[in-house]
Amino acid sequence: TLLATAAAPRSWFFETHSNPNCVIVNGDYAYIGGSPAFGLRIFDISDPANVVQLSRIQVPFVDSDKTNDMKLVGNYLYIHADYRCLYIVDVSDPHQPNRVNHLRIASTNNREAIEIKNNFLFATDSQYGLRIYNIRDPRRPNLIHTFADERISSMNGLEIQDDLLFVECRSDQEEFNGTVILDVLEPDSPEIIGTFPIANNC
Repeated sequence: TLLATAAAPRSWFFETHSNPNCVIVNGDYAYIGGSPAFGLRIFDISDPANVVQLSRIQVPFVDSDKTNDMKLVGNYLYIHADYRCLYIVDVSDPHQPNRVNHLRIASTNNREAIEIKNNFLFATDSQYGLRIYNIRDPRRPNLIHTFADERISSMNGLEIQDDLLFVECRSDQEEFNGTVILDVLEPDSPEIIGTFPIANNC
């Protein structure tokens, strides 16, 4: 009889300074975003007991901004920041990340989010609703559609599953105060196919 003994869980702590608030881990690297003072930092975590910072760039650039959400697709990191922009950073060389473009996206409640499916990026925009970009060429994203509905006052969190986009919404109408489900099979013409309201949505 063979008996297997599970190793006790271990944890490590490494100092990042300032105030990070978003993290993505991919293979041997951790990408951490925060305030402009923190910036975007990339760490080598191949040895968790000896984490090494490889690089730092200042994203976002405005003092009042901070990173709300990040997504990593291939060699590109997409960073949604407060109030101003969505930044696109080439991280193919983790020692020298390079900001290649930025998109102006309004944000007023610090809860905006992004999701990516295939070559399409979905970003909530507190002023215009849901913006959809073709990012086949990440250096030259192309806005293909802006979705808005007069029954929805704001769109916040996002989650995508197959061809369905789940959008956290606020509305004066109970039916749309909660989660709205969009069919995004055709990204340039999304359609509402369902809702499930949440009482006292926050």
